[in-house]
Amino acid sequence: MIKKDQIIVKEGEPVAKYQIEILKDLGLLNSNYHFEWYIYICLSILILLIMFLQWFYLYKYHNNVYSDTNKLIMINILNCIAILLARSLSVISPFLIPLACIPMIFTLLVNYKVSLAISALNCVLISRAVEFSPEITILALVNVVIGAVILKKMQQRNDILYSSIYISIMNVILTFSVGFLLSNSVADVTQKALLACIGSILSGILTIGLLPFFESTFDVITTIKLLEISNPNHPLLKRLLMEAPGSYHHSILVGNLAEIAAEEVGGNPVLARVASYYHDVGKIKRPYFFKENQLGSDNPHDKITPNLSTLIITSHVKDGVELAKQYKIPKAVRDIIEQHHGTSLVKYFYVTMKNSSERPDDVKEEDFRYPGPVPETKEGAIIMLADAVEAAVRSISEPTKGKIEEMVNKIIKNRLNEGQLDNCNLTLKDINKIRKSFLKVLTGIYHQRIEYPEDKWANK
Repeated sequence: MIKKDQIIVKEGEPVAKYQIEILKDLGLLNSNYHFEWYIYICLSILILLIMFLQWFYLYKYHNNVYSDTNKLIMINILNCIAILLARSLSVISPFLIPLACIPMIFTLLVNYKVSLAISALNCVLISRAVEFSPEITILALVNVVIGAVILKKMQQRNDILYSSIYISIMNVILTFSVGFLLSNSVADVTQKALLACIGSILSGILTIGLLPFFESTFDVITTIKLLEISNPNHPLLKRLLMEAPGSYHHSILVGNLAEIAAEEVGGNPVLARVASYYHDVGKIKRPYFFKENQLGSDNPHDKITPNLSTLIITSHVKDGVELAKQYKIPKAVRDIIEQHHGTSLVKYFYVTMKNSSERPDDVKEEDFRYPGPVPETKEGAIIMLADAVEAAVRSISEPTKGKIEEMVNKIIKNRLNEGQLDNCNLTLKDINKIRKSFLKVLTGIYHQRIEYPEDKWANK
């Protein structure tokens, strides 16, 4: 009977007949032992099963990720990296494997829920790569949870490194705890804890290194990237402030409205706020054709035809997309710039043209509409509504709560009736939540102020 870890024959020593018999009985003299076909079949079935479960989870609970080919390819590449790291570093020591790396990247590139599910399933393959070591399996599962959740609300890239330090402390504690349950050797457990600590720091370094590659290659937007481009010192935002100050301040207010509304309906509040800052950057090219930038000067639209006015007004969408590309603004924000007016009607110039035309029936609505497309995300739809609502409420001469509510209801109803919200995955319940959040913010901004009585004795 052969015991576990028993040495049968040492390298370089003569082999006795009984040793050969033992090796034969164990199948170790069969040169094809490591290449048995059934091993490959079992491993292939395991990998396919893991992939199926991952895809099924995405299809069932995160259809927006499942329908995004870029993200699916990215997820599969990250899965492969996780297995390659486990296989390659386990040769040195399985405790060196950066177990938290891929969960952290998943959280940053997709979200923490996807990270938890995908990475937990990957733990099965990582365990197989390290011969189902109980210590590594426990470490892997704990690192998946911590790595996925710890970066859920990160604010800057340095947070990745700070998180890896926190994870390393947890891994050292865990390695000592589990290690002493399985071994009495203090030196052995200490060595494993040190290697686990190095592996955790390596997780942070690899995450920082790999993240920009995946951001740029797959055009995936992260909270970090959004926060970076939300800086008022960003060159494009500075241009908007200097060249179209009215549009800049309007965009800030739209951002406040959109962020709160996105939180109410489970959207991405950071994306909603930051995309709001950029939604009108196209107005930089012709700022004085937009009311908020005229500052009491003559209205240039009075000197041109309604058709030309419409062309100038609607072109700020195309100009905005071009500027966003020029300044390398992420695609998710560019899409919202393109969609924030949908195919809505430039009603003022349409009505003006009909009233001034000798043949009003020949005036076509299509010539006075934005080119679209309509919003395809919650954030895009919220910004469309916030943009229209803020501009309309600002135009009310003496705003009251009743007037503001009437205007907000009217605009939302019009957008619904026009079909502008058909493709954005918002329910009527969501739209009502958005309406209420708008009213709360707008009544706070445009409330009537108390008229203070004059102090007759002030100058006496």
